[in-house]
Amino acid sequence: MTTKILDILLSDSSINAIHKWNNYFDIYDEVFAPIRESTKTILEIGCAGGGSAQLLKKYFQNATIYTIDIRHLAKNLGEGIHQITGNATDINLLQILPEFDLIIDDGSHNPYEQIQSFEYLFKNKLRNGGVYLVEDLEHSFYNWWKKMDNDKNFFDYTHQRVLDMQGFITNTVNYYTENLYKVINYQQISVFYKKTQVLNYTSLYKKE
Repeated sequence: MTTKILDILLSDSSINAIHKWNNYFDIYDEVFAPIRESTKTILEIGCAGGGSAQLLKKYFQNATIYTIDIRHLAKNLGEGIHQITGNATDINLLQILPEFDLIIDDGSHNPYEQIQSFEYLFKNKLRNGGVYLVEDLEHSFYNWWKKMDNDKNFFDYTHQRVLDMQGFITNTVNYYTENLYKVINYQQISVFYKKTQVLNYTSLYKKE
């Protein structure tokens, strides 16, 4: 019987409080189940009270969890969970991190910062075959971001990455053409899958 992540949350009173939209748990089950046993390292951007990191550790029992949050959480979240205080857009901080099989961005929800983090982490810290999940994308449509001199929309950014995947057709091959395997968009969540290996498209054609 497949373990449901919501069942773990509801049955384990040791997990700290979590604030998630109800539809997220079915998405988590769909995305996480195929990689549950193979995932060894996870990065969670945005720790809050630590409940989501604890839930991840309960589900991915073979994994080590790293969390990044601008607020210091003065509590031990348990064995196998490492807390880092800082900003996930700070490249100097990100450079010292290990590589990850799964990255979850539940941080500031600011589209500009989501893009900054993704640009570095997907390229430099996500292992081949890894999964990068960005959630709470409803914030891309909230007008108050524009008051922060920020009019970026993460869905526009996602659309550009999808176009990049077709770069071998349009002769605009770039990093994402060679490394991004697929993108799945759910309600409020986008999931990016990294290829297991870089594919040299010239090898697809037989030379005379």
